[in-house]
Amino acid sequence: MTEEFIPENLTSARHIFKEEVQTWKPEKGKDFWIDYFYDEKIIHSEDVSKAAEWLLKNALSPVTQKQKDELLFASLLHDIGRFEEINRLSKDRKDKTDHGVCTAKLLRQRGLKDEALILALEHHGHSEPLYYNDERVQSLSDTQKKRSKKIFEFVRDVDRIGNFHRWTLTKDTLEKIDGEVSVHTKSVNKEVIDDIFHSRPVDYKKLRSFEDRIAAITSWVFALYLKESFMYINHFKTMRGMFYLLEKHVDDKSTVALIEERVNEHIQKQLVK
Repeated sequence: MTEEFIPENLTSARHIFKEEVQTWKPEKGKDFWIDYFYDEKIIHSEDVSKAAEWLLKNALSPVTQKQKDELLFASLLHDIGRFEEINRLSKDRKDKTDHGVCTAKLLRQRGLKDEALILALEHHGHSEPLYYNDERVQSLSDTQKKRSKKIFEFVRDVDRIGNFHRWTLTKDTLEKIDGEVSVHTKSVNKEVIDDIFHSRPVDYKKLRSFEDRIAAITSWVFALYLKESFMYINHFKTMRGMFYLLEKHVDDKSTVALIEERVNEHIQKQLVK
């Protein structure tokens, strides 16, 4: 690892990313699950970075070069702590390592002193209240608090977009991996449907099956912050793959049609705001 931190931009992010990927590279062939998630996190990080570039290129408000640099830096490195998490899980599947905390620790070790950015990444995969109620976030100056919030919201959006791609582009492997750890019921439970019909992200405590999980991920559109994110989803027809998986795995096609209608209605509403 480099000791001296390089300024936050995509070039330095790629340098750090490459080093961390090599540092935590697992021994191939020992564990299919570990191999898959290691490779998938590399692909996911690149997907998120590309989505970030598109959102910034199509930004509806002026964005300075400094803002672009830090947002691209944050987007590519948002999951960098995943590689340590995967390494720990390869030794103990019950390990409760938090990849957001690992990301923050790694960046601090590299000399980054930008707490506004670090705290946004430490919480990127968690609930909003944890971020907003963090005393360290609250202690930032008003200017840095506002900046941190923008990074937090941007990264959470592109992370979700990247996960839509994950489920679309690698569906066969996902069915093998996720299907092994989640039961198949060929239906979506009523609590999950209720959340979606009320246009809110599904509470993960309600998930009972592989099909619930797919439906829950479609509900992430209700928690996107930026209009540019809806522009991206509409432009690339990003949700089509999610609906395909629901159609394939859920017997009640009328329920699938209603979920698709509600999600698409929300996307179109956000586009005309």
